[in-house]
This record gives sequence, C-alpha cells and structure tokens, in this order.
Amino acid sequence: MRLTILGSGSGGNAAVIQNNGSSILVDSGFSYKLLNSKLKICGIPPESFSAMLITHEHEDHAKGLGAFSRIHRVPVYINETTYKGLMRITRKDIDANVNFFETGDVLDINGIEIKSFPVLHDAAEPVGFSFTSGNKKISYVTDIGSITEQVVDNLKNSSVAVIEANHDVEMLLNGFYPAFLKNRIKGPTGHLSNDDALKLIQLIRCEELQVVYLTHLSKKNNKPEVAYKKIFGPLAESGKHVPEIRIANQDEVSEPYNL
Repeated sequence: MRLTILGSGSGGNAAVIQNNGSSILVDSGFSYKLLNSKLKICGIPPESFSAMLITHEHEDHAKGLGAFSRIHRVPVYINETTYKGLMRITRKDIDANVNFFETGDVLDINGIEIKSFPVLHDAAEPVGFSFTSGNKKISYVTDIGSITEQVVDNLKNSSVAVIEANHDVEMLLNGFYPAFLKNRIKGPTGHLSNDDALKLIQLIRCEELQVVYLTHLSKKNNKPEVAYKKIFGPLAESGKHVPEIRIANQDEVSEPYNL
C-alpha cells in the first residue's frame, strides 16, 4: 500500500491509498479543480480511482465529492446517515455511484480490507477507517473530540496512523475565538488537542507502528513546531519504541509513504 495525504486542515482534507494499481480517495474536502491539481502533482491519474470513502459530511471533507464522483464515475462508499447530511446537490451528483455501508462493516476494495468504526464528532454519523493488506495496516481517524475504546481498538497494530492534532490547549484558550467556539473545539464531539494526540499514540504504540501523521492542525490554534515538540518529546523520553512523526500540511501534498 501507498499513502499520500493531499492536504489536511480546516480548509480541506483528502488522502489517497493505492494498492494493486488502483486508488482509493479518503475524503474529498477540496474543490474539484484543486483536487485534480493536487493529484497531478502526485502523478495519480483520476481514472485510477475505484472508490471514494467519506468520514463525515462537513464541507472540509466532502466539498469535491459530488463533482469528482460524477465526472470520473467513481463509486462512493458512505453510511446512509452521512449521505442524508450532505448538501442536496452533492447527493444528486453521487446518486448514480453511491454504495451504503453500515458503520462497523468491513469492505474489500482493491485487495484491501477496509473497516469503518464510529467516532465522536459533531456530525451526523462520523467514522474512521482502517485499511489492511497482508500484515500492513493504515488507520485514518480525524475530526474526533474524544478518545474512545473503539478508536483505540481499531488503531491497534497499525503500521501507519493518521490522527488529529488540531489545537494546542493554551493557544486555544488564550486565543481570540469566542467562548462558544472554544468550547465546541475542546468539547467531547469537537477536535483532539496535541495532548490528546500524544495520549492516543501512547495507547496504540507498538513495534509495528512506523509512522504517525498529525493532521487537521489549526492555523490559528496550533503550530507544526508546537505539535511536534508536545508529541515527539514525551515519546522519545519514554525509552519505548518511537514512530516517525510527520505533520500533514493544509496547502501542500505530503511525501508519500510506501508500505
């Protein structure tokens, strides 16, 4: 498998998992034009996509879903509650290509076993995904407000984990956001902080875990160097296995990782 994060943040989220010559798009939070531009930079042809998976209906995860699916005739895999939460025009665009799954189902696409699992976020029925091929596993979970047993269980034994490190608590609390927005972000259905991300990594850390991508960093309530220091430092000091820590950028395509 090969993982490429096209971009991650409040302005848009998308990642590509490739296997056996085919591609799967996980979320499509960029405009159709920008999504195609990012794919061109990566050398990934749109016609290589055999599936699109959607974690939840928020625009920064589903903005380009309708146009990309319709124009390139790509099957969309989504739970029905999330589908109903999409904008009407997006639903219309994907109707010919939609495939519903129940949260918790296991799909087989491109020789990859894909399991969906529930997460806590202020969306209709948000999910995370794990992708397994042979003895390699990629886990993808972002936009969650709380670390649950289901999240930990589904991220265990990962080779690569894509997780959220949205905000630094001190930066958020001392920032200019109104109180209701601060409470939403740090609430149980909001977003994970750097401290939460560290806790999650500590809970799933194993010898098999090669790389952790930190995603969905806030441009106003976090900084890459702050997130890296808060997370890598304690991991390194523990004396236990330390995975490589990579930080996904909102505006740039991350370096692909091959498993």
